[in-house]
Order: sequence, then C-alpha cells, then structure tokens
Amino acid sequence: MQMKPEHLRGYICGINKDYEILIIGVFRKDNSVRLLGPNGAHLVHSSNNFDVDGYKREAALVWGLTDLFDVARDKLESKEVVERIALLKKKGRRPESGGRGKSGAVEEVTGLGCRVVSRPPR
Repeated sequence: MQMKPEHLRGYICGINKDYEILIIGVFRKDNSVRLLGPNGAHLVHSSNNFDVDGYKREAALVWGLTDLFDVARDKLESKEVVERIALLKKKGRRPESGGRGKSGAVEEVTGLGCRVVSRPPR
C-alpha cells in the first residue's frame, strides 16, 4: 500500500511572548494538519484543522503567538510579506514595556529576512 505524501500548504507568521518572530510551516496529509515550529511538529486538533483560521488559532495556543498572519507557500519572499515581517520586527524591537524581550533576544536575519532570533552570549 502506497503512502500519500504530505504537502506544504503555507506558513503562519507571528510574534511570541519573548518578542521573537516565528514562521510556522503548515503541512497537510489527507485529513490531518501538522504545524512545524521551533520545538518540532504539532498535530492540529480536529476542531481546528478545517481552515487557516483554525491553524492560526492552534499556533497561537501552542507557541503563544500574537499578531498572526498566514502566507501562501509560494509567497514567502513576496514584497508584501517581507513588508509585513518588517512590521513584526519593528514591533518586536520595541515592546510596550520598553527594551528587549525577556529573553534578551537579538534579531538574526536570514536569506528571506524572516526567520528570527539568536540569544545573546552569556
């Protein structure tokens, strides 16, 4: 019996409680959805796996994300998405309490300009 492949459906971007920008991969296989984030994979609960809003709700719960937006799989490097990520970075640099996030995270720019965060040396 041949296994059906898992397909990348898109991405969810947001800020976590430490003001780090995270990009979560959304994968679908048959009726199940898997989110791939910084601490590994997470299977989406059946009550949330019908649409993008459900995926975002699940990502918000699992990784504590706010300011979420979804990105189609082929649009991650588009000008519009890069601008939205830049706004998240700006918001992440200036938390309402002032200064850096609790972790003291420093932004690390990758090829897409969207994957985040390295910890400062101790």
